[in-house]
Amino acid sequence: MAAVQEFAITQGYSVVKRRTTENSKIDGQWHLKVKNAEHNHEPSFDMSGHPRVRRLNQNQQAAVRQMFVAGVPPQSTLTTLRQADPDLSAIARNIYNERATARRESLRGRTPIEAILDEFREVKYYYDHHSDTENHIIQLFWAHPLSIRLAKTYSTVIQMDCTYKTNTFRMPMLHVVGMTPFNSTFTICLIFLKEEKTIDYIWTLRRLHTIFVITVLPCTIATDQELILMNALEQIFSTSAHLLCVWHIQKNATICRSETSEIYAQRWGEFSAKYATKPTVLEYIRTTWIPYKERFISAWANQCLHFGDVNTSRVEGAHSATVKSYLKLSTLDLRYDFQRLKLALENQRKEFEAKLSVEQVVERVPSFALNEVHKQLVIAKRPSTKANPLCTSGFTTSMGLPWLATNQILHLEDFHSHWKLTNPTPATIHILLSEPPEPATLEPLLASINATYQQLAPHQQQATLSQLSQLSNQTREVPTNPAVARTRGRPQGSSNREGSSTRRNPSAFERIGRIQRHCRECGSTEHDRLRCPDVVRE
Repeated sequence: MAAVQEFAITQGYSVVKRRTTENSKIDGQWHLKVKNAEHNHEPSFDMSGHPRVRRLNQNQQAAVRQMFVAGVPPQSTLTTLRQADPDLSAIARNIYNERATARRESLRGRTPIEAILDEFREVKYYYDHHSDTENHIIQLFWAHPLSIRLAKTYSTVIQMDCTYKTNTFRMPMLHVVGMTPFNSTFTICLIFLKEEKTIDYIWTLRRLHTIFVITVLPCTIATDQELILMNALEQIFSTSAHLLCVWHIQKNATICRSETSEIYAQRWGEFSAKYATKPTVLEYIRTTWIPYKERFISAWANQCLHFGDVNTSRVEGAHSATVKSYLKLSTLDLRYDFQRLKLALENQRKEFEAKLSVEQVVERVPSFALNEVHKQLVIAKRPSTKANPLCTSGFTTSMGLPWLATNQILHLEDFHSHWKLTNPTPATIHILLSEPPEPATLEPLLASINATYQQLAPHQQQATLSQLSQLSNQTREVPTNPAVARTRGRPQGSSNREGSSTRRNPSAFERIGRIQRHCRECGSTEHDRLRCPDVVRE
């Protein structure tokens, strides 16, 4: 049949096999019978107009599915196939159809939520979910097994922040990250939330708390100034210090780097005098930021162990490097997000393993930590002035690194355990990078129940059987997709529909900082030249 098809294509035709089964063979061979050799049109000059010719072969189908799993866009997939086969007749629609078929086959009749919960169990992820009264999922928490082990090993400082435009349900995604001794970022967990309310954050932080054991709770947690999240952290992580992002605050004030309370008081007085003519500005800073000055002013913040992470740029960078660069689109379901982000976490795992192996061979303290110590040594050799005083003890307290005034000898004990490549020890490293242990089974518990059951009186045995029967007959309700908030349409005067891009919307200060468009005729910012009343139109 393949030979017949190839010959037909060279003649400008395509042969389609219909209603033909294996029983139609004669003596085990196919026989082609031409009923009518005439055509009512000339042979095609371009065979790509025939759907049969545009079909992908098995190797091309496998390549499309492999690139689909890797997150390669359809147009790039088609370009790759055409580079391998310049005579390829397939078009973009063939790629879309093959991707849709692959997605449908992978579901195997399940809903996307059922599929993602099954995949969590198959790959041994830590996960939890919560549904509303209508069984719509409203919170979904999940973490990679290696991320959990990294979080327990390097739990001193963590950051968390929400990112948006990651799924078709418009659910915010809370991203929690940590810091390795190489100053690289690793994702601890990802949580989809229906809303950013106190009850949502309380539920999320309680699940996050279960990842850490009591002895390795985070010392410091950095966020932006989101009051609801701040209140929830005080309830769940009451023993952890909470810092606010300096970068966001520096858009409003310039006193964040005050090294002592005296310098802070002086700079605040100077700032108040400078903006005395703008009482609204002073009142905003006094009521919005000053009540939390211990969380961002260096005089107090440097008393906490934060390893230099005094802003949320680490987690915001992870939004781009780990989340958005893998998702590509914001219009697909949660299972699609999990499949893409799973690849990101696997790549994160391999990078950490390679870095740990290399640096442990070379030295016992990572090069990043040694460079930070050397920077302070260079500063110490400079002449001290009032404007540029020598480094204070805040460096050692906040960074967990020794401060050198001279070329003295460093000892491993001078470094915080976070910076030691002997922590984890070689034995711990094997556990850290190995596969997670198998979950506990019910066999020992059932054996114990059976032994106790045999010692019960007959009426007690009957009551026990009744309770076990009720437990076994319970049906597991599978949650459904999150409910999408339906709006009443675009506001009057809006010109752009919500697209599929994952790029965040600009903040208020970014909108203000943009150069406003103006009319080329009169210079007004209220209209453009096409609507300018000063333009004379014929």
